Amino acid sequence: MAGLLDYIAGRDEGAPQAPPSIPDRSGWDFSDVARSFGAGLVKGTSTLLGTPGDVRQLIADAHDAYIRPLEQRLGYQGPSPALMREIYARQSSVLPTSPQLADKAQAVFGAPYQPQTDAGDVAHIVGEKVPAVPLYMLTRGRGPR
Repeated sequence: MAGLLDYIAGRDEGAPQAPPSIPDRSGWDFSDVARSFGAGLVKGTSTLLGTPGDVRQLIADAHDAYIRPLEQRLGYQGPSPALMREIYARQSSVLPTSPQLADKAQAVFGAPYQPQTDAGDVAHIVGEKVPAVPLYMLTRGRGPR
């Protein structure tokens, strides 16, 4: 209602505005495809290499969420979750997590490139999958028999 009153009073602040134009992403730009592929490659590599650290972090978080309340009910008062996170942060880890590796890659290569075209989106997705191809080739066809 206030927008209508502002419009009638001559103040156009609340008046409806035209929708923003949608950029055309259907074109083909080789530099966008190449930069998107590289950004996807960096992301896929950091995800693949950070998986063991992510699993370790998942186990630690599950302990804090499910095991710690049981310990407290049994009377064990160990260090708080915040203190444990601080201790883990100070320790050097052989298993960095994916976000830690992504931060290090960002420090080296700069901010990750965002695809500008649909072809760039496809190249980014392909770049994310390429680091896992050797792992797939090693395990291909080795399921339960």
